[in-house]
Amino acid sequence: MRKRTVVGAALTGAAVVIAVTGVVTHVAYAATTGSAYVWASSPGNPSYTADAGYSYNSTGGVNTITHDGTGAGQYTVNLPGLGGFSGTVLVTAYGGNSNSCKVARWGPSPSNSTIQQVHVQCFTISGAAVDSQYTVSFTNQLGPKHAWLWANQASAPLDSPYQPAAAYQANSTGQSNTVTHRATGVYRVSVPVSNVGSSFGHWEITAYGAGNERCVINQFGQSGIPVTSELADVVCLTPAGAVVDAMFAMTWVLDGNVLGLPVWQGSGNGYPSMYVESNGQASHTAASDSSPGIVFAGGGGNLTVTRLSAGTYVVHSPLDPDLSHGGVQVSTGGNADGTTCNVQYWNPTDGIHVNCYGTDGKLRDAAVFVGFIGTYLIA
Repeated sequence: MRKRTVVGAALTGAAVVIAVTGVVTHVAYAATTGSAYVWASSPGNPSYTADAGYSYNSTGGVNTITHDGTGAGQYTVNLPGLGGFSGTVLVTAYGGNSNSCKVARWGPSPSNSTIQQVHVQCFTISGAAVDSQYTVSFTNQLGPKHAWLWANQASAPLDSPYQPAAAYQANSTGQSNTVTHRATGVYRVSVPVSNVGSSFGHWEITAYGAGNERCVINQFGQSGIPVTSELADVVCLTPAGAVVDAMFAMTWVLDGNVLGLPVWQGSGNGYPSMYVESNGQASHTAASDSSPGIVFAGGGGNLTVTRLSAGTYVVHSPLDPDLSHGGVQVSTGGNADGTTCNVQYWNPTDGIHVNCYGTDGKLRDAAVFVGFIGTYLIA
C-alpha cells in the first residue's frame, strides 16, 4: 500500500545575481536549493495560509499568500526557507473564467531574506487587473533531464543568441541554455541535451514583468542528428493579440516534473508526476511508455485528452487517484493570436480540466501543455 507524506531537504548553494525589472546586479548571496508549489485559492483574502493539500515546500516551511494593497490582481506568495536570488517560476490562472496570471518578479523578502517572495499579477482577457485564483511553482534545483531559464533580455539584438543570467538558468547537462530574439515578440529557446533520442520532452512558460503581456509556445522541435538541443519557439503578445517584446520564464523536462523532484514510478518512493501536450483539435489517447517524450506518467500507462467542446479539455491518466492534492501548470501552445489557456480545476473523479479562450473571452480550441506533480509517496 502507498502512503502519502511530504518530506523535504535543504541544501546550500550559491547564487550571484539579482533580478529587478530585468537589471542584473552581481552580489554574494547564499541561497537554499529547493522547490515549492501553491494553489492560491482565496483571491480576495488579504493574507492566508495556502491549503495544505495543494501546497508544498521542500524545506518544510508553510507557504502563505498576501493580497498586495497596491491594486487588484497583485499578490505575494511567501515561500519560507527558500530565499535567494536564483531559480525559476511558473504561474497559471485557475478557475472557470478567462483570466490570465503571470510572474512580476521574485526574490528574497526585504525583511527576511530566508523567505522567497514570488510576486504574481492577474488580468482579465482584455488586460485589466483582476483578483483571481492561480497556481504557482518555484524551483532552483534540477532533475535528471531538466532545464529552466529566465529570458531576461526582451529586446536583445536580433539573431544574436544570449545566455540568460547564470543564477536564473540551469541545465542538467551542465551546459548553458540560450535565447535568440528573432523578431518583435518572437524568440527561440535552445536547451542542450544528451541521450534523448527522438524524445521531445515537455515545455511550460510564463510571461514575466509588470505589464499584461502573455507568452505562448508556438512550436517545438529538435536540432542535430544525433539530437544536440531541444528547441522551442516563443511568441509574446498583448491582450489584443499583437506581438510585443517581453521577458518570460520557461522550463523543459523529459520524463520528470517541472520542479526537478524524484518521480514515483509505480513502486518505490517519489512524487506522482505526469505531463501531456495536446493539439487541442480532437480527443486522443497516448501511451506514456511509447510516445516520444511529449507524454509521460510516472509508472507508465495511457493518458487521454478529451475535447469536451470548443476550448474545453479534460486530461485523465493512471495518476488520477493522486489528483486530490498537488499542483498543476498549464501553458498555451500553437496559437500566436492572443489565445490563453488555464486550469479550471482538478480532482480524482474528473481529472484535470483545462479551458482556452480567445481575445474575445469566448472558448476556442488551442494546443495546450499540461503538467502535474503530486505529494510524495512512500511505497
